[in-house]
Amino acid sequence: MGNNVAQIPSESRIVRIVSYIWLAVCVCLPVVFSIEQYREFKSPLIINLEHYQQVPAGKESFKVENINKIETSLYNINGWAYFSGKEAKTFNTLVVLYEQRDSKGLAFKTKMSLRPDVTAAAGDGKNYDASGFRVTVPTRFVKNKKTKIALLVQSGKNQKIIFTNQIVEGGGDR
Repeated sequence: MGNNVAQIPSESRIVRIVSYIWLAVCVCLPVVFSIEQYREFKSPLIINLEHYQQVPAGKESFKVENINKIETSLYNINGWAYFSGKEAKTFNTLVVLYEQRDSKGLAFKTKMSLRPDVTAAAGDGKNYDASGFRVTVPTRFVKNKKTKIALLVQSGKNQKIIFTNQIVEGGGDR
């Protein structure tokens, strides 16, 4: 008669399987974190500021709330921006760093942050919850100069630039 007893893996086989799983996790996590860090700190896009329509003065809906230097090599910049009357669910905002008399700027992709407070403050019945943005910028892009901030707001095919007149002051550290 045949033996129908199920094979139970030995303790050494279980330990080996768990070790392989642990090794795979230890190898994969740094790779995932490296990819995420690359996405966060990759080089900015170089754009020509003159190629974008400027939002007319007084028609802007934006605020750069914080420009904080963290550690010695990074700035955190956050705020909100939207087109009045157009719901913010389709918006994409880039933070653009530029020099006063330069027609080119460095555009950094931002991460969206939810801002129900902006919707409430607007009071026009539109949803601007997705109008928030945040970005981390390496200080090497603002070294030894007063760099201005613009916001490139994109909604579908509509792209407009807002010149904020706010300055990120670069330091001399490297």
